Amino acid sequence: MNISELIQTLENTMEDAVDYEGGDTAIRLSRMYKDVIFYLIEKGDLNMSDRRAEFYKYIENFSPASLYKVASHYRKQKGMPELGYQQSNYH
Repeated sequence: MNISELIQTLENTMEDAVDYEGGDTAIRLSRMYKDVIFYLIEKGDLNMSDRRAEFYKYIENFSPASLYKVASHYRKQKGMPELGYQQSNYH
């Protein structure tokens, strides 16, 4: 699976998770990962044809709080609404 397929999988996960109790956790994580992916693509550290393992190598080195900061920075840079996650593992 490459990065473009991973993005589509994250989108599908967010759509499907709406229908399940507790799906909000999957939605939050998928949205955050998607934002981090786009940040890394813009930065030149990833491209759409890279294998998903390249993204996993990146996220293995960072805490959820660090990834949240990257996603938040990306969203702010793009004029998108804040993620606003209140759970302690994101701060």
